[in-house]
Amino acid sequence: MGSDFGGPAVRNHAKDYARFCRIRGLFLVDGLEPWRTALRAKGLSEAEIGFKISVAADFVRRLGEPSTDQRGA
Repeated sequence: MGSDFGGPAVRNHAKDYARFCRIRGLFLVDGLEPWRTALRAKGLSEAEIGFKISVAADFVRRLGEPSTDQRGA
């Protein structure tokens, strides 16, 4: 996660998602629906769940992008 990846709260949500996947042995690309289910089980509002899922999906998408070092090469 580069410095261009949102603020501290966004980075914390992405770290929470990565931790969730790691603990459950899920690939990051496969964990979005189980993450949504876990967030619902925690009793979060649909708005909070939507935001956290959006952050996680953006995090996964950014992992697939070449780094800025690779773009310039």
